[in-house]
Parts: sequence; C-alpha cells; structure tokens
Amino acid sequence: MDFWFTQKNDFVYAMALVVPKDGIVNIQSLNQNKAKVKSVEILGVGRIDFHQDNHGLQLKLPQKIQNSSLGYALKIKLS
Repeated sequence: MDFWFTQKNDFVYAMALVVPKDGIVNIQSLNQNKAKVKSVEILGVGRIDFHQDNHGLQLKLPQKIQNSSLGYALKIKLS
C-alpha cells in the first residue's frame, strides 16, 4: 500500500488513494522504533483505535471508509 506523507508540528498526515479490501492498514514506516504515536484520526470521520509495534502502525478502517473508493487521509499525532 502506498502512502504520501506530510508533517506539520506534532502531526504527520498520511494519504492513501486505495482502500484495502479487508480494511486493515499497516504503515511500516511508523513503527515504534521510529516514532511514538499518540492518536490517529481519519479526516472527515474522527478518531480511531490503533496499535503500534515494531512492525508498524496498524489500524482497521471503519465501514464508512471501506465502502468508499475515494481513498482517505490520516492525521497522526506524535508524542
């Protein structure tokens, strides 16, 4: 899965044009060894639960996003 990133202050924004069929997202470049994630929000939807470990930042997209073909943007707060 391809992501485009930008950053402003303590926030990283990750944008994806393709929604995975199973709704499971893993951003390997945001593993706990490289950055500590404090919260994750899907723009236009709100905060979502996530898990971060050595393999990356994992989350499950809500059904509203899974049923869309428009892609999505994540607002990720770093600590």
